[in-house]
Amino acid sequence: MPPKRTDKTATPRPTGGRVTRALMACGFCGQDERTVWLVRGICVECRKEIEEEEKRAIPATFRP
Repeated sequence: MPPKRTDKTATPRPTGGRVTRALMACGFCGQDERTVWLVRGICVECRKEIEEEEKRAIPATFRP
């Protein structure tokens, strides 16, 4: 437990500004939503790269 405050004249901490908007960023490259279009937390460019890697990971014999 923290120690009890003994100084009763201590000034309270100044309160910060209010959060009016939160920005989302891509989970892979870190670009925020103001510069790129995000789909479920991943930008379109990173999503294309992930899809290409997944296609390469599946052997051609398993594809329809």
